[in-house]
Amino acid sequence: MCKCTFNVAWKGKCGKSVVSDNDRCKEHASVKCGVCGKKASYGCAQTSGLVCGYPLCDDEDCMIEHRYSMHYSSGAFSSLIIPMVVADMSMLYSSLDDTSKMELVYKSLQKGLDRELAFYSEHLPVHFENRQSQYRQYQAFIDLIKLCIEHKVFLPDLKRYEYYLNDVTFEGHTSKMFVVCDTLKSTASVLFMRPELANEYRNLPSVTFDTLSYVGSLCFEQFIEGMPFEEAFPTSLQDYKHLLTYGTYENEIKEQKC
Repeated sequence: MCKCTFNVAWKGKCGKSVVSDNDRCKEHASVKCGVCGKKASYGCAQTSGLVCGYPLCDDEDCMIEHRYSMHYSSGAFSSLIIPMVVADMSMLYSSLDDTSKMELVYKSLQKGLDRELAFYSEHLPVHFENRQSQYRQYQAFIDLIKLCIEHKVFLPDLKRYEYYLNDVTFEGHTSKMFVVCDTLKSTASVLFMRPELANEYRNLPSVTFDTLSYVGSLCFEQFIEGMPFEEAFPTSLQDYKHLLTYGTYENEIKEQKC
């Protein structure tokens, strides 16, 4: 007698006897994918204390949407994991010729945050107000993923690409600097995350992108080796530092402060 092929997250194949004209048992015959509504083939095995078990089909897009909208959240986010997350996403889904999978990752992350904000603002308003800083940090991370897609800053080959994540303190404000170096082209994609500044200044993007050539750049080499940003870059680059950190030139930002 045929056995049910539905993959139960916490134990593997179901193995129960199937109902007639089906490859599923009575319990799983009518289970639908929670994303697209098609026939589900397995339960999500993601764990966070308990096993998820959310029903999914074999379409990778459904798995991506579920994973990044349900298992990533502002509460579990730390900026320290940015390089690992970008590397993980890149190796799984990125291609310099096709960014559709990464775009789905971005949309799913944004969907998850929007759902989280809507829920807590309606049902737990005090919690919602107390977590504004965390929400801004997570939104900045999502904005960073969007810029990575737009500028094709991926890490599909860790032999070719190197990455760094450093703190940048400039005029009393601390931002995160995420750098991806292409060793073949000797260029570096630089992304600054500054969610708290985005809260302080109107119309300030939470992430700024630029591309640098680091061939023979002692300043840049010193910085990625750990030297503080203020010490690695000379005063002559003041405007450039201001542009990367704040997203605008120094003489413009004074007029934008809230």
